[in-house]
Amino acid sequence: MNELIYEFRGELLEDIHYGLIAGMDFSGAARYAVGDIDKMCYLRSCSKAIQCLPLFMHDFDRKFGFTDEEAAIFAASHYGQPCHICALESILKKLGLTEDILIMKPTYPLDPNEAHRMIAEHMPKRKIYHNCAGKHLGMIVMSLGLGLSPYDYWKVDGELQVMIKNVIAQLSGFPADKIVVGVDGCGVPVYALPLKNCAMAFASLSDPSNIADEHMLHAIRRVTELMHKYPYMIEGEGTATTAMLRDPNILAKEGAEGMYIFALKKERVSFALKVSDGAHKTVTHVIQGILNQIHYDNPSLMEELYKLVPRDVYNDNDLKVGYIQDAFELRKM
Repeated sequence: MNELIYEFRGELLEDIHYGLIAGMDFSGAARYAVGDIDKMCYLRSCSKAIQCLPLFMHDFDRKFGFTDEEAAIFAASHYGQPCHICALESILKKLGLTEDILIMKPTYPLDPNEAHRMIAEHMPKRKIYHNCAGKHLGMIVMSLGLGLSPYDYWKVDGELQVMIKNVIAQLSGFPADKIVVGVDGCGVPVYALPLKNCAMAFASLSDPSNIADEHMLHAIRRVTELMHKYPYMIEGEGTATTAMLRDPNILAKEGAEGMYIFALKKERVSFALKVSDGAHKTVTHVIQGILNQIHYDNPSLMEELYKLVPRDVYNDNDLKVGYIQDAFELRKM
């Protein structure tokens, strides 16, 4: 792992965050690299826009009568804001199911304001508050549409998960039999592949012109359209990914443990990054650094990213006590 971000307190270097960056041209060539871009990394929730593709390949969103806003949450890591809960409850109602079918344990939302409100109002934890609830419901929809048991949607060797792994292989250009399979935090399979292939998966989503399968092409266009049309459904207001998706040139998704992938369509480059300690704020600092170093031209986006995750370090008394600095330089290949 290479040094990515320095954190200073006063003028003393207090923390160093390590990780990797792969910047891949849409043609498949490496354009930028920081560290070993062949290192195997779990996609984590970055894969959600890919895992839901079979749903849209079969038009199950329309066959089950979901609105576009509801369909967007199948690719989401939602923060449990009111729009997310409303969509999830509507999906369950249309399926004639209760949230008991979801395999994860009940929790409170990722949005701290919503979580604090619910705790203060003595509201119970719920499964649909989990940030992966949309992904799980998407898998249940696919299972129902394909005539599979909706109770087995999470099984690693089940027909659905094998199908999803093959879709990941197709878009990433990495053989399915070499993909490492683990179990994600929410209980469904999670897939690992070289960091450069993680980036290539989003290159394929951003420019699917080489996709010959018309159903896959339709699904990719549908999912990416929904992500841009309803960016607040993909994570939530006040998050970096929602801010990134408001730029029509960027396709982006965050994953747990410091994984992030974003593709720049006009520049025809896709970046996958891994922060080794999984620090959430550090991921956004790395994104800021990448966009600055390639001189990305969207001042309003940059302003929003710095507002969401500042580079000045403040203490509990609102006194500036340090600052954040890039430790990496994108190496052109």
